[in-house]
Amino acid sequence: MRETIITGKRKKQEILVLAICLGIACILNILSILIYKTDYKELYSELPTVFIIALILYLLSVGIRAGIYIIHLLILRIKK
Repeated sequence: MRETIITGKRKKQEILVLAICLGIACILNILSILIYKTDYKELYSELPTVFIIALILYLLSVGIRAGIYIIHLLILRIKK
């Protein structure tokens, strides 16, 4: 079995993408609090939900990036 090495640059990139997804989920939570005029204690009481939404957003971004990579490989293969 072939060993793979995850570079520091790739780790930083993935952490950045996850942080952006978490930021988007937090913004969505704040917007929902403002729109529905609920208590601000939901900022911390709904934290597990925010983490789940961030994880879903991250998985969606992984799927989109994988799809783009596959399309890129297919285009390169067609050009040969």
